[in-house]
Amino acid sequence: EQLAGFVTAKKSIDRTYRMAFADLPEISGFPVLDDRESACWFTGFRFRHAQGASHSRALRAALKEAGIDARPFWKPMHLQAPYKDVPRETMTVSDMIWEQIITLPCSTQLTVSEQAYVIDTVRAWFRDNGLA
Repeated sequence: EQLAGFVTAKKSIDRTYRMAFADLPEISGFPVLDDRESACWFTGFRFRHAQGASHSRALRAALKEAGIDARPFWKPMHLQAPYKDVPRETMTVSDMIWEQIITLPCSTQLTVSEQAYVIDTVRAWFRDNGLA
């Protein structure tokens, strides 16, 4: 019953973040294929460069200090405790991508002013670190 409203809110939040960060060349939003439609259940971005993992950790720490709950994306299965001893190949790409992703607050209850605070804080971090 509420799903359509949730999806509409999620898409609006995602669109606002994408527009707010469109000029930051260091990051890209979560990919959406041209012939597909995302429900935007998670919103965030990925650092595009080799320092992405360290930048991701530093930005998450700065956001936490500002009272903003930003998180890494889901931990890959091969890094989770139940699977630590499972035989596998090297997962360098998976590890790299996971460490470069930040998910931003995107609750359907997120207010316009709360999202503006997240955006301002993220942009300030990029500016203060010479990345904007």
